[in-house]
This record gives sequence, structure tokens and C-alpha cells, in this order.
Amino acid sequence: MAKNKGFFLFLFLFIFINVHAEIIPTHSYVLVFFKDKKEIPEAQLKLLFSSASLARRERQGISFDEVDYPVHQAYIQKISSKGFVVEDYSKWLNAVLLRKPFFKKRDIKELCSLDFVDNVEYLGGQSQLEGYRTSNHQVLSHYEEVSTLAHSYYRKMGLDTLHAMGYWGKNIHIGIIDGGFWGVNSLKDFQHLYQNGQIDEVQDFTHSNEYIYSVSSHGTKILSLFSTMNGNKLQGAAPLSTFSLLKSEWISHEIPLEEFFFVKAVEYCDSIGVDVINASIGYNYFEDIRDNYSRNSLYSHKSISSRVASLAASRGMIFVTSAGNEGNQPWKEVTFPADADSILAVGALDFKEQAVVYASYGRANSPLVRPNVAAFGDKVYTINEEGNYVLSYGSSYAAPWVTAAVACLWEMYPNLKAIELIKLLECTSKDADKPQLQSGFGIPDLKKAINLLEGKIQF
Repeated sequence: MAKNKGFFLFLFLFIFINVHAEIIPTHSYVLVFFKDKKEIPEAQLKLLFSSASLARRERQGISFDEVDYPVHQAYIQKISSKGFVVEDYSKWLNAVLLRKPFFKKRDIKELCSLDFVDNVEYLGGQSQLEGYRTSNHQVLSHYEEVSTLAHSYYRKMGLDTLHAMGYWGKNIHIGIIDGGFWGVNSLKDFQHLYQNGQIDEVQDFTHSNEYIYSVSSHGTKILSLFSTMNGNKLQGAAPLSTFSLLKSEWISHEIPLEEFFFVKAVEYCDSIGVDVINASIGYNYFEDIRDNYSRNSLYSHKSISSRVASLAASRGMIFVTSAGNEGNQPWKEVTFPADADSILAVGALDFKEQAVVYASYGRANSPLVRPNVAAFGDKVYTINEEGNYVLSYGSSYAAPWVTAAVACLWEMYPNLKAIELIKLLECTSKDADKPQLQSGFGIPDLKKAINLLEGKIQF
């Protein structure tokens, strides 16, 4: 893939000249949002994107706008001159991340007094978490049972139809944003991805010492739903797609700063030409209860993760996320960024196509149906860091089925725009006429979607 390496190096030097990449979890962080950006010529702007990213935009008729411009370097230099440590930046948010042991009111006041600053938002990050929470999974050894259940899921969605027609997600780039991919680089189940050049990028956005391949098997399990090799048999819902493995989560901490890492990962997906983002991630509660979100913030663009997720479709990408597992918890509702618009938020169903008890709820009075689709997230067979098949539970494992559906359908109809494909899946899902609070429009019906696109049925 051509990546315009010369200008990427220029951009790195240009934007990071005053940026320190030392994240300290026990410090405090704020985002400083700027009022405007400096416009740059389109010819120069194009050099910031890979050829695949430019092709995706051209295919969908998407022009560059202010969101795509870099953060104005003069603003960064001005803030640095005031003695603030600039850790990082976000071009989509038009903001910089600042770090300090503790931000006082006078610091915030000083930042807000700058004529180019729009507002300042606190990101938290004072406390630490002891240990690492893991889920217990039942280890399985019967591959036939694993394969049989997976194919029954394919049939219920119509993925088997796309597979039978020869559409396996080829030429579709999936970006998986997660907490880690323990063992993926060494397990035999995934070696075909490296041998065939299907792993495009591997990046860690957390500035941590947590090695992406030796911490958290959550991303490993997610990847195993897309593409694995059992003996000489290729398995998975989108086994021929290209994948980028992107770490945005700390395992040893649960702080709002992780949302900023997520933002950086999404922006990176845009620049390298990702088509579909799978983010089985959700935010609501943090280590320090003072950092916790309120449900009143849902559907309000309060969360930076939701703001950025909402922009993905306008850049030509489809953003798929898990709706959350809060249905039987006090929070009850979907987590951030599942409340964003122009995305696919996926609720969890059991094998009988019923919402599981822990599936997060949408809101009856919301203009957005969230979750807007659903898939199987209960008793899903995945591969863990030891190469064992395990039973996994949660909306995290429902999202990949929908991501795979998008990949295979987009391979078949590459000229569809991102927002068109989102709307297509919504209107052809099985509960399109009677959306439910925990499963939205229901399971995507890919056969119906194909028939609609082929003109065999009308709505």
C-alpha cells in the first residue's frame, strides 16, 4: 500500500515538535479545543492520506473539509510557551491533550483566556486500578461443535449466502480497535494472516509498556471471529479481509484518557484507508467515580468517543461498536460511543434470537434507535491467547458478525456509500418494522439486503 512516506515523516516532525509522548496515569489530563484551523492546499492535504484512503473517498464522492486539516502548529507552540506539557493532539476534535500532576482553576482560566481556545474539557486520570479483571471462559476442544455453531449464525444472518457467492470480505480493510491481541503473532491459527499479507498495520496508541501481543486476549478473540486457520481449512466470517490491529485500551487502568487513545486510533484508520472499524469497546464508569459519565450525557455528543465515531461515515468508513452489557446493571443503557449517530451499534442476542438479559437498552424517546442492529453475543466460540476454543459472552462478540456482514456486502457492492450501507442494513433487518429496546432493528437479513439491491424486492 502506498503511504506517501515522505510527507508522513514531514507531518510527524511538524506536529510533534513540541509534543511529549509520556503518558502518566496518575497525572491529570485536559483537552484544549481550538476555534479554527489553518486551511492548507488540497494537493498538500492529500499527502497526509494513503492511496487506499484517497480511493475510498473518491469512490464515495467525499471531499476534504476542515475536519481533515491538521491542528494549527502555532496554537500548539503558544500553549507550550505558557509552560503546559502538550502530550498529543486530535485533528478531528481540533484539540490538544495537556498533562499536569494537577490542574488548578487558574490553569483552566489561563487556557480559556487565549483567543484561539474554544473550550477546555477535563479527562481525569488521578487514580490507579489494582490488578486486571478477567472473565472466566469455558475451554472447548471439539472443533466440529465450534464450526457447526458458527455456520448456524452465518445462516441466520445470510452470511452463508454471501460466502456461497464468493464474497468473503476480500479487498475490505477492517480496523480492530481493542485492548490487545495476546498471542496473535505466534498462534498457528493466525499465521496465514501474516503469510498472506492480511495484517496491514499494528499500532499501540496508549504510550504504555503493555506489549500489544502479550496483554489482553480480548482482541485475539475478536479477530478469531473474522479469520482463522484450522489445519488447512480457512474459517471466519470475513476471512479474506485485511486487518489492522490497534491498541487503544490500558489493561492496568480504567481512566477517561483511554477515550483519547480511541480517538487517535479512529483518526489513524481514516489515514491508512480502513473501510470498516470494529470497536468492541464501551465507556461509562472509571476508576475514580468523579470521572464517571451520567446517563444524562447519552445522545448529547458529550463523549469525545461518540463525537469521533459520528464522523466516521462522513469520511467514508463504517463504524461498528458493541452496544454494551449493562442491561441487568444499574446503568441499564448503551455505553459510549454506541449513542453516536451514523454508526452501527450492535446488541447481543442468544441462539434463539432473543436479547440476552445483560444486553444494554436503548431509549424509547430517543430520535436514534440504539442499538440499531443485533447479532449473536451469547455462547460465542472464540480463540484465546493459548490457542484454545473458549465460550465468550457479551456484545463485544456480537459486533464482529455485523462488521463481517458489512465487509462481505461491501465487497459485493463496492460503490455503496458508507451511510447507504448503514441504512440498508437497518431497513432490511428482521425487526425493521418494530424495533426493540435491546436489539434495535434486529438481526441483519443479508439475503433481503441483496434482493433489495438487485431490485428483486421493493420497500
